[in-house]
Amino acid sequence: HYAAGDVLVVWPRTEPSLVKRFVVDTLERSLKEPVRIRPRSPSSACPFPSRPITLEEIFSRYIDVTAVPSRHFFHVLSLYTSDELHKKKLSEFASRSLEAKDALYEYCKRERRSA
Repeated sequence: HYAAGDVLVVWPRTEPSLVKRFVVDTLERSLKEPVRIRPRSPSSACPFPSRPITLEEIFSRYIDVTAVPSRHFFHVLSLYTSDELHKKKLSEFASRSLEAKDALYEYCKRERRSA
């Protein structure tokens, strides 16, 4: 029975065949490969569990591989890379400048790229 004020949360999941195609075919990794994702800075919030999780879980529950990436997506990715070139490009896409918005549009939306 439900009462006034009860809350229901529905967490979407990505279709398993899409996850498999992305992880196995595109990334050339195993679905069951465990990874631990931590922010580079201890003061940064982390949307992922602190325990190791599989690539299958990451791309089924946390990252929508079918979505067109947003500025925020690129900002979050920039926090997790130690490669300076990647960090620079990801930060560029996350920027609010007109040039960055144009670059993001060209790279993602016009080309219909997804994560």
